[in-house]
Amino acid sequence: MKTFYALLLALGICLGLTFPAMAEYPAKPIMLMTAFNAGGGSDLSHRLIEKFAKGVIPQPIVVTYKAGAGGEIGWTWLVGAKADGYNIGGVDLPHIVLQPMLRPEGQPGYKTEQLNPLCCLVFDPDILIVSEKSPFKSFGELIEYAKANPGKVKAATVGKLTGDHIFLMNVEKFTGAQFTQVPYPGGSKAAPALLGGEV
Repeated sequence: MKTFYALLLALGICLGLTFPAMAEYPAKPIMLMTAFNAGGGSDLSHRLIEKFAKGVIPQPIVVTYKAGAGGEIGWTWLVGAKADGYNIGGVDLPHIVLQPMLRPEGQPGYKTEQLNPLCCLVFDPDILIVSEKSPFKSFGELIEYAKANPGKVKAATVGKLTGDHIFLMNVEKFTGAQFTQVPYPGGSKAAPALLGGEV
């Protein structure tokens, strides 16, 4: 965790900030912005940081939510927040690269180069899962059904131009299956939808 404290201090250096005395930082709580809803993967990793920072740094890390648009709302807020070392956030790949690249011209939002990643917290692979009540007992069975019934299988993602979306597109590309994407504002909303039979 001392490494994490050093990374927080590095945030100020990377952003070209100066502090009256580095020993005084942080002098107030640090806001850790989560760009997705509570209960999802981003939130869980941020809650661990919040928990383990206690007693390591003299001020609390406070998790706050700015969810929506596959993370774009939170990251747009982040690049506009005061760059004083007290506003930090988690970002996701490939979202932070694809969203600005494919955003309609003239639409406001962040640019990838405005975000300054400090460290990798989580490696979060995409997987395909079904409810235990599902008739599909293997990946092959699911794909064969989706190929024979284009668009009939609904697949949850956390939004367009996100890792989930790209994963689903790759599954379609390499198998010839066709799914209907149903975007949710985060994993915490997608999981109950799966269990409830919506997707």
